[in-house]
Amino acid sequence: MDRQSLGCAGFVLAGGALIAAGAVWNHQSWLQRQEQIPRFEKVRATVVDTGIAHYRSRGRTPSEDVKWVRFTCHIGNGHKDGARLTLSGSDEGWESFTKGMEYDAFYDRVVNECVLLVDEKLGEPDHRYRQWLTWAAVLAVAALVITLRAVIGKG
Repeated sequence: MDRQSLGCAGFVLAGGALIAAGAVWNHQSWLQRQEQIPRFEKVRATVVDTGIAHYRSRGRTPSEDVKWVRFTCHIGNGHKDGARLTLSGSDEGWESFTKGMEYDAFYDRVVNECVLLVDEKLGEPDHRYRQWLTWAAVLAVAALVITLRAVIGKG
């Protein structure tokens, strides 16, 4: 039995488990938004500005360039400013925002929050969830193949 191959299989399996756990966590957040946003009041929002910023978190992750959009929601006689960053890992939908144009948004009076939908699509399946689970399954199969080769003696 090749212990080095078994160790490699363990690392591959752990990577797959981390991907699966992250996918489940992101999917739970996605489900919460799918239930939460339709309960908000539908309003109009004007895009104030868009751009790209150099973002660095406080953690150990390296800095990255992120897209952002700043907007103002029109709520009855008042306004509520808001902003979004592309920290979700998806650039989908961000190019469609133009400075000075109005878009649909959702306002929650309880927490005084205005949400401009960017990469969320209400009522559609969470395609990224399936993609990440597929990657986790691929890593699990790879770990199984490495383990079988080590046990059989061809690794």
